[in-house]
Amino acid sequence: MAWSRVLCFTDPLACQSAFPYSDIEVLPTTKDFRIEMTQVAMSRLWLQRVHLSPPTVSTATSKPDRLSIGFLTESNLSPYHHCGIEVVVSKIVRDAGLVCTH
Repeated sequence: MAWSRVLCFTDPLACQSAFPYSDIEVLPTTKDFRIEMTQVAMSRLWLQRVHLSPPTVSTATSKPDRLSIGFLTESNLSPYHHCGIEVVVSKIVRDAGLVCTH
């Protein structure tokens, strides 16, 4: 069954539980933490768009049975790193159970 939802968090701990296919730790850099998340689920596909404001430091690990891909949607965002390498708008990140810091 397909479904979708839009979530907004100001508490980093509550935000972490909204990632069912990843183990994630979110560390805000200021007290004005806010994250907006849109999730869409279909039979074997999970789509997620995340907007962080202000920048945060996070560490994420995909569950071993999951494959994820990611990409930036805007060129004016804060620097984003995947496993120590800066990700730019034209690149796609493929992750299969790696532990990386963003």
